[in-house]
Amino acid sequence: MNKYSSESPLPNLPQELLLKVALSDEKEALDSWAEWKSITDFENDVDLGSLRLLPLVFHRLQNLSHLDELTGRLKGIYRKSWSNNQQLIYKASLFIDEMRKTGINVMALKGIPLSLEVYNNLAIRPMYDVDILVPLSSKMEAIQFLRGKGFTPDDERILEYNLTYGKGMGFKNESGFEIDLHWRPLLDSIMNSDPNDFWDKAKPVEIGNTSVLIMSPEDELLCTLVHGLRRNPLPPIRWVADSVFIVRKNHETIDWDRFVTYSVKYKVMIQVKTGLNYIYQTFDMPVLKDVIKSLNKIKPSYSEKVIIKHAQWFGDQRKNFSFPERIFTFYARYLRFSSNENFFKLHYYFLKYSLSRIKNRLINSA
Repeated sequence: MNKYSSESPLPNLPQELLLKVALSDEKEALDSWAEWKSITDFENDVDLGSLRLLPLVFHRLQNLSHLDELTGRLKGIYRKSWSNNQQLIYKASLFIDEMRKTGINVMALKGIPLSLEVYNNLAIRPMYDVDILVPLSSKMEAIQFLRGKGFTPDDERILEYNLTYGKGMGFKNESGFEIDLHWRPLLDSIMNSDPNDFWDKAKPVEIGNTSVLIMSPEDELLCTLVHGLRRNPLPPIRWVADSVFIVRKNHETIDWDRFVTYSVKYKVMIQVKTGLNYIYQTFDMPVLKDVIKSLNKIKPSYSEKVIIKHAQWFGDQRKNFSFPERIFTFYARYLRFSSNENFFKLHYYFLKYSLSRIKNRLINSA
């Protein structure tokens, strides 16, 4: 039955049927819903990725005035999502307001901007944490602010490493409130990034009694595709719905030239093309045809091919690695941090980088 593995960012058959319920025309939506019910045991077969789609599915079926034996269950899931998101948005607004008052610029990522500006509904995209981006120059101030508010990092051991080579880290307080702090929006090409990237077109939106910056539609779409097209134990299939909604709502104003430029600059063309091709073919979105053509004319670099393989094989959540897998991960992280695309120079500097890291580790362990 499964077209892809449970950890694949591309939907398997049941997941794709749910997406078609939410995103297709009335006939295909209702036919897909009937087929999904015929092959799915609601009590045992609904994976967590699919569960996160059910509020959106209920909203769509409600708009189609469709009622059946699962309506009550879906309504309960929808209401629970609305309640949880309301509480999270309230906490986020207080937290963001305090952070902004210290002089730190804050941009909301993922769930908050999508709920407020794309879906225009606080129930249909469940959220479990708050994702925020701060300027790279403000990362230490932001971490100090979080510590002062009782938040601790998910993994203190790698925080220092992530400050240089990573894009962020999760923090949590004693009550379980989670903040995913980012100082880089994308990880795939650290040295090619500019501190002003993504900030230059950010706009403010109201959240509670304060305001927060959010990305432009093309930047939000790019980050949605890149974050979604990574291996994850929790099937990250809602990137499909997020991307379709972003494009449908903003297709007349999206700066596609900027989108393509950033896709190349951040070495993410492969996953961007994969994602756009999927939603273009599955949900009949002709607006994407010329964008895909533009991307197809550009050849991915060697580094990009290695980096996407790492993302597809391991993703971000893998904890246990064999020795060869550790070497490959080390290599992929180096490529993220390098802007050099000459094959021989790239590996010459990789050797120097490796020896430097080994030397530092020996000194620190002495």
